[in-house]
Formats: sequence, structure tokens, C-alpha cells
Amino acid sequence: MWAACRSGVREYQLEAAFVHAAAQHGLMHLGYPCIVGAGRNAAILHYERNNAVVGPDDLVLVDAGAEFRHYTADITRTFPASGRFTPQQRDIYNLVLSLQEHALSLIKPGV
Repeated sequence: MWAACRSGVREYQLEAAFVHAAAQHGLMHLGYPCIVGAGRNAAILHYERNNAVVGPDDLVLVDAGAEFRHYTADITRTFPASGRFTPQQRDIYNLVLSLQEHALSLIKPGV
């Protein structure tokens, strides 16, 4: 899906890349409708239109899952359409990543 991402493609084309990759590995069913949001659409909870054009400076959010033997495993990722974060996007990404790492460090058995 990342390889298919570039300015000018539509969100549904990225969704199709995920569906194709899943099928290539024998996963014939999605666990739920794919969410592929570029730019402002990436901030819409449970966005499913997947029809906007990806802009050159957009961040793309993907939440997609395929089913295998009645089990759905999913990925949720945000990445720059251009392949490189702008300085502001990198700062925000690193902030969120550091908060996630901190939260994970607080997890303890029995808590």
C-alpha cells in the first residue's frame, strides 16, 4: 500500500492495494471496511468514503484488517504521501510515538 501511495491517487486505490495484497496471501475476507483517509479525512473517526484525492503533503491514515480462520488482525498506520514527513509532521509523529512508548512502559502484570 505504501508503494502505491503518491500524490494524485485516490484513497480507494490505496484500499484496493491492501485488498490485493491480502488476497495475494490467501486472505479473501476483510475483517471490517477499510479506512483510508488522506489529509483532513485522516482525522475523521471511522471515515469510510475513501474517495478523496491524496495531496502531495498529506498524511495518510490506514486502518485495515483481513480475516483468517475467523480471526481479524489489523494495522493502523499514518504515513506521509510523499514518503517524507514535513518538519511539523515529524515533530507531531515523534510526540505521539514518545507518548505511546511511555504508556507502554507503564504496563505491568496485574495492573
